[in-house]
Amino acid sequence: MRFAALLLALGLVMGAPIAPTGLMNKAEAQAATMTMEEQQLQAQLVALAQAGDTDGIKTLIRTKIAQGKASMVAKVAKAVANMGASLAVSDATSAAALVNAAVLIANDPSVSAADSTVSSQVATAAGLAMARMWDASGATVTFANGQQEVRSNNPTMLAAVNSIVAAVNASSNSSFRNTVYTNAPPGGMKALDSNRPQNNQQASGGGTGGVGGGQLTGTTRTTTRRTVQTPVVTPTTTDTVTVPVVPEPNPGQSSGSPT
Repeated sequence: MRFAALLLALGLVMGAPIAPTGLMNKAEAQAATMTMEEQQLQAQLVALAQAGDTDGIKTLIRTKIAQGKASMVAKVAKAVANMGASLAVSDATSAAALVNAAVLIANDPSVSAADSTVSSQVATAAGLAMARMWDASGATVTFANGQQEVRSNNPTMLAAVNSIVAAVNASSNSSFRNTVYTNAPPGGMKALDSNRPQNNQQASGGGTGGVGGGQLTGTTRTTTRRTVQTPVVTPTTTDTVTVPVVPEPNPGQSSGSPT
């Protein structure tokens, strides 16, 4: 458990939340194929991701790139993304933090230039994580009053998957985005589609285990209603034919003999 201990120590030193046991177990399993320096970098990235320290991640990555270690950064980013996908169901919040960190790193031009596979592998892991979270959230898509609604009894899981969708959509790398949208499993596709601007996401209200009816923070979408214009058919009016009225003859009057 050397790597798990390192991860725990870094979390304590940096003031980050202590990594869950499941996360440390995943990290320990991956450590077998990493050098000590790679393990240290991974532990640092995990701690920063858990703390939500995006600026810290960027600073760390820039430092490693400046040291000529972009390839190592790419390798660790792929490992972190896979770790997130593995934790998608058991710890969705941590999983989303890890995947989002990997997405951020993979979209660095220097990192993607050093490893041509980092973009596609992180994209695949992101799609898999979204699919697993969506399926586990029990989310359903319904149509009512001309709008599409996404409902779930697990708002935490749904919020986690939405955060990954947001990270993917924020990427400036169109190839990366296309890879996610093209290769995500069915659940991931539903998660991506549920975040379209015309959709509305709500927590299920009422009932046992229901979340009290309010809209999920950060997941409200403006609903667009499409009105179909029905053509108005104006009946054509035929021309009126005027029939001349012929006066009837006076029976008491003989033809040609005026009275």
